[in-house]
Amino acid sequence: MKQIILLVIVSLGFWLASCEKGEIGYLITEEAGYLPDSMVIRTVLDPSLDASRIKYQTPWFSTEIQGVEGTDPISYSLSEVNTDDGNAQSVFDNVELKGIGVLYIPYENTLEPGRYYLTVKVSNVNGDQFVKDAFTLIVE
Repeated sequence: MKQIILLVIVSLGFWLASCEKGEIGYLITEEAGYLPDSMVIRTVLDPSLDASRIKYQTPWFSTEIQGVEGTDPISYSLSEVNTDDGNAQSVFDNVELKGIGVLYIPYENTLEPGRYYLTVKVSNVNGDQFVKDAFTLIVE
C-alpha cells in the first residue's frame, strides 16, 4: 500500500512540475493582408463616374483585413504611412481603421494627391504585430 501511495505522490509531482505558465493568448499575422490591396480616390469627383457617391455623399471603404488569427479582442490601427510623392500626415488626418481592420475615408476629406503605403498595427493581449505596406491608397 505504501508503494501505491508513493507512486501516486511521485506521479502527481511529475504532473504538477510539467505545468508551466505559458503566454496568454496568441497573435499570428504572417498571412495578413487586404484583397484587393489598393484603392483609388479621386479628389475631384467626376459627375458621370461618381454620380451615386456625389448624390449620397458615400465615404470610401476597403475590405476587412484577412489572415489575422489570435485571441480576441484584436484591435487595428494605422501605424505608418510611406509615400514618395504625397503628404503622409494627410492620411493620418483622414483615414480611420474600423471594426476588423476596415479602412474608412470620409466623403469630405483633405487627402493630398499621391501614392501611400499603409502599415497596420494589429494588437491583442499577446502584444503588437505590424503588417507592413498592407494597403496602397492612390489619391488622384
